Amino acid sequence: MRLKPKIYQIYIWQEFLKVSLVLSFVFVGFYLVIDFFEKLGDFLKFGKSFYLFLTYIFWKNWINFYEIFPFVLGLSGVLTLFFWAKTNELLGFLSLGLAKGVLLCEIGKALLFFGVLGGVVLNLVLPTATFKSLYTWEYKIVGKKKQQVVFGDQIFLAGEDCYLVAKPLEQKGEYLGEITVVVYDKDRKVSEVVWAESGHYVKGTWELKEVVRQKREKDFAPEFLSKVSYRFSFEPDTLTIVKKPIYFLSIPELIERARFLAKVNSPFEEVISELFLKGLYLLLPFLLAILPVFVFLRFYVPNDWKKGALFSVGIFFVNLMYFLFFQTLLRKGFMVGIPALAAWGIGMIIWYFWQGYLVFFKKSGKN
Repeated sequence: MRLKPKIYQIYIWQEFLKVSLVLSFVFVGFYLVIDFFEKLGDFLKFGKSFYLFLTYIFWKNWINFYEIFPFVLGLSGVLTLFFWAKTNELLGFLSLGLAKGVLLCEIGKALLFFGVLGGVVLNLVLPTATFKSLYTWEYKIVGKKKQQVVFGDQIFLAGEDCYLVAKPLEQKGEYLGEITVVVYDKDRKVSEVVWAESGHYVKGTWELKEVVRQKREKDFAPEFLSKVSYRFSFEPDTLTIVKKPIYFLSIPELIERARFLAKVNSPFEEVISELFLKGLYLLLPFLLAILPVFVFLRFYVPNDWKKGALFSVGIFFVNLMYFLFFQTLLRKGFMVGIPALAAWGIGMIIWYFWQGYLVFFKKSGKN
């Protein structure tokens, strides 16, 4: 038989969620105001419907929320204790016999639960929000000319020297399937027709596989080739309606990207690093806040709780800077591959043990 949650557990989770929602509203509102006035002047130049601008701001704020979510949620764990201490609710918990370890456990479980739940939802929303915000701004507002038409899962492109019909097999446009290319000369007369099962872009050349080719000079007689290389006028960037930075790609898109790069023997450490960060994103609120929450509770004294509170907040922001520094190194290419990730993981473990040692050492020195 499953035990029902106790009243204090429900209350702790409710209070934690309230603080998280308030903080999220404040931070998202702050970014909304910045984006609104930063882009408003540029938007007014194009004379488009204000509805389009609001659409852009709506989707852009989903991106902002994705970026701040783990930090806001982690900070909520510390601030929940801060508000309890200020209103003497924390003293009330302890006076009723509720151990500090129980409070730590419940806040830790809330950090994990909402961190994983919110992280999964936001990772699902992020690709759509990124595409919608960039597409709305670049094409519907700025009016950038689209170079292709998308119909179902295929693209139709009119290039300088050819027509292309193909099915993109990964989001960067470097890997195509079911390819049909009609090549024409300066007089717009068809000089060659090419069908291929698949093709990938490597160093300025399209490598096509399982090819059927017909040339005008050979009276369009079909040739069957296992592999052939072409330098068409279109490049992968041409095939991408909206260019998304790699850290805005979804997990399935990242996996497909890694498979493609492995297939063409190109380095894919950057993608592996980003997949690692995506997984870490789910646990980040817990990793950032669990030690500061522990410090807050350990140093809590009813008549002098502010020193412990400031100490815990300081540790939270040091943890945050540590993560952001590591994330920057990864995304700028200064740390790549599994060894770099392992080094960071070992560094994080040492960092937590060191903080824990200082906390216990300092506390024991007072006794």
